[in-house]
Amino acid sequence: MTSEALPRPRPGSEAARLVDAAERTAPPGATPLVLSGALAVLGIVCFVIGLMQDPVVTWGAVAANLLFWAGLAQGGVVVAASLHLAEARWGRLIERFALALGGFKPISVVIAAGLWFGRSRLFPWMGDRGLPPWLNSNALVLRDAGGLLVMTLLSAAFARASIRRSAAAGPLAMAVTILFFPIFGILSVDLGMSPDLRYHSTVYPVLYLSGCYYSTLAATAISVALWRQGEVRAIIPPKRVLDLGNLLWGFAIFVGYLWWCEFLVHWMGNLPDEAGRHLHLWHDWPWRIIAWGALACGVLVPSAALLSRGVKRSSAAGGLAGAVALAGILLERLLDVLPALPVERGVGAAVLTAGVCVGFAGMFAVCYLLALRRTPLFPTEDPEFVKELAVKDVEV
Repeated sequence: MTSEALPRPRPGSEAARLVDAAERTAPPGATPLVLSGALAVLGIVCFVIGLMQDPVVTWGAVAANLLFWAGLAQGGVVVAASLHLAEARWGRLIERFALALGGFKPISVVIAAGLWFGRSRLFPWMGDRGLPPWLNSNALVLRDAGGLLVMTLLSAAFARASIRRSAAAGPLAMAVTILFFPIFGILSVDLGMSPDLRYHSTVYPVLYLSGCYYSTLAATAISVALWRQGEVRAIIPPKRVLDLGNLLWGFAIFVGYLWWCEFLVHWMGNLPDEAGRHLHLWHDWPWRIIAWGALACGVLVPSAALLSRGVKRSSAAGGLAGAVALAGILLERLLDVLPALPVERGVGAAVLTAGVCVGFAGMFAVCYLLALRRTPLFPTEDPEFVKELAVKDVEV
């Protein structure tokens, strides 16, 4: 990328009109920010109550939500970085929708470090003799928080370079994309598999990483649906909404394929511990309800709905499919953690878990909205963005 000045499009042209419209796009107002903050406060209250009433469920919900929201935030930066590396000109239209999701990353570092206080609740095996040093809970929390800190710093550097159109954006995008796999793969093993030491799966880290990218595409589809009003409808034409819908549909199929791969290996191999875990999830109450909800929301509904080209060209329909997909991935994260812990199964536990989820959603929304307020929504200073606006709406 270059930092030299970009000549304006020819006055009166369609591209010039769209650039002016992009520059006039207002940042989010105060109302959604206040509502998101209220949800965050409600979640903090539920967390405090949960520590007094049911700390095992509370810390389990925190770990599951950290897996989900930290993965979603980092996935946003990785999506933006991958669009940058691929030199996808159409991606300039949605790149900052995804990049702003990374605003939650500093909060995720603090929460990951805070898991140290709940380590005895999250890891029932803590204190058992004969375990390898890798499973020392202090080291576990340290490496997870440290890994998230490294990714937060790299992501911030990439975001800054990308916004400024610096030549460093390319190498930083590569570093963010490459390090995402080992660091978040370790995070998935530590928080998603370690609570139950009998559970072993070489597919799970890949499944988790794919879910992060998938959930980011879903969140980006929701953002496009919310913002694609008025003049923004012309900036993001139906063919680009279709491109995003195709990506979302492809990852819905891919994630479903990985779920099936994990199940098939465990079942056909007759691995007692792993097969027993699946039986626990799919037959015991209330996990079976959550498992079917995760399968329906995460795979079946989005993949079936997005088969239609017309649905994929509609930002509203794509946003709805994205919301359903996000709910499915969040349910999957809850299934990754809570069934492995000695939790009480009842209405109280469900309310506490829901409260923690709402609080995380509120904190994430606050960070996302603040990120959008700090940076213009569209990179009007980027030559590739202006070229994309000048491209005629040719269907493929």
